[in-house]
Amino acid sequence: MPLSHPKRFLAILVVVIFIAEGFIMLLLHGVALRVGVLPPIVEGLADALLLVFLVFPALHWTVFQPLCGEIGRRTTAEAALEQANERLEVQVRTRTQELQRANESLRAVTETARDAIISADRQGQVVYWNQGAERIFGYPAADIVGRSLALILPERFRQAHVSGLAALAAGGPPHLAGRTIDLIGLRKGGTEFPIELSMAQWQAEGQTFFTAIIRDVTQRKQAEETLKATNRQLASINAMMVDREERMLEMKREVNALSKELGHPGRYEL
Repeated sequence: MPLSHPKRFLAILVVVIFIAEGFIMLLLHGVALRVGVLPPIVEGLADALLLVFLVFPALHWTVFQPLCGEIGRRTTAEAALEQANERLEVQVRTRTQELQRANESLRAVTETARDAIISADRQGQVVYWNQGAERIFGYPAADIVGRSLALILPERFRQAHVSGLAALAAGGPPHLAGRTIDLIGLRKGGTEFPIELSMAQWQAEGQTFFTAIIRDVTQRKQAEETLKATNRQLASINAMMVDREERMLEMKREVNALSKELGHPGRYEL
């Protein structure tokens, strides 16, 4: 209370001292009338003792004790805050180490993957390019990180890519996220080849990013084309065999009919 209202406390203290001083002076004056004039030193000592007995207890209970209590509370709060900071630092260090280990594990997986793993921001600028992407598209990571993802698409598909990014920037839904589609990729040397693309969308620090897993399906497409060609050949051979059987059956009918005209039994059983 005294510390929260220092002006009021000082005013009360001055009034109390003034009243006590006046009372003591009157008391000393009465004593002087009875015993004679008191020496000035006696009056000074009485005045000093009065101030000590009045001011010191008042200061102790109203200033020093609350101040010591406040200092103790602040010391306790600072100690608790320091302990909380130490615990927080330990948690931050532990979490940082866990994230570092997780990032190292993730990077080990992505860097050893045979597929291309590419991350880009909402503007289509490449932010991550693994070794699989280097091997498939021919661009070193240092040459393409920070550049447009449209570089790995043939010219005829780039406008659709730009339009899709513009729609995403305007808040539109990511139509390719969570899907696997077949596209045509473009190598650094200008060669087009078939790719299979899976895309995912994620958030980090309030920004949107996309990660694509791209697989070179050239051999698979070639195998599919080979299988299709083989199936076409088999279908053609089967058609030829069916046509041959039908012609043989027609010839047998004609021979049987000719045999009956000559008075002989049919030669073939149909």
